[in-house]
Amino acid sequence: MHSNAELFKAVAGIVGALAFFIVVLHQLTRLIG
Repeated sequence: MHSNAELFKAVAGIVGALAFFIVVLHQLTRLIG
């Protein structure tokens, strides 16, 4: 059985990657625009 800490770490990693991708995309659109 997986612990809550492992699940939280996985979710945090996904959310962090998504947030990072959004920030990079935003910076790129600002650079191009």
